[in-house]
Amino acid sequence: MVEKLMTVYLTAFAALVISTVFTTTSIFLPHWLTARFPVAGSSQIIRLDYGLHQKCSSETNPSCVPFPAEECSHGGNFCGTWKTVTFGLYVSLLFLGVLLASYIALLAGSRAKRETAWRPLAVLLAIDTAIQGACLAAVFGLLQTDNHYLASDNWRLGQSWILIVVAFTINLVVIVFTVVTGLHIRPGYDSLPTRPSMRRLSTSLSASSHV
Repeated sequence: MVEKLMTVYLTAFAALVISTVFTTTSIFLPHWLTARFPVAGSSQIIRLDYGLHQKCSSETNPSCVPFPAEECSHGGNFCGTWKTVTFGLYVSLLFLGVLLASYIALLAGSRAKRETAWRPLAVLLAIDTAIQGACLAAVFGLLQTDNHYLASDNWRLGQSWILIVVAFTINLVVIVFTVVTGLHIRPGYDSLPTRPSMRRLSTSLSASSHV
């Protein structure tokens, strides 16, 4: 029989794998902010996307160029915030990597370690989730306040931002799941007697039967 805590950690591990995939995809997918601009007197629509590392346009060749680049050399709130968000998400990805490695070690380790590891895991998850939440809020704030790069009302939050929302939500669920489970752990619960213990029990019963 597999102990219940093993199932809990396996479920949390699978959820964090999904969160890691979404976070990684959002970092490299250039769709954090997107806008569509209709061309006057034409049915053509120009699409412009901002990613953490690239800016893509449907009317340029090549379609994607590094971003932010020389245009951000003067600094400014947008560029500073954009670089901070990029750094923050890489830190978040690092935390997720540590968490995944920790779960693998716990799944391969002893039951005693699994019974006591939920607190540090919950703390690491909370830090990672706070970083992702701050990055989401920062990009949303830029959309509401920037009057230089995002001056047009055509700008919208893109797929990459949504991916982090999903990853953020998964992390929150895993935190609640971990804490609730940890608070209800009874040391040594849901485990079968070890083989030596069963042998000793069998020997005792045999001895009793011969008395």
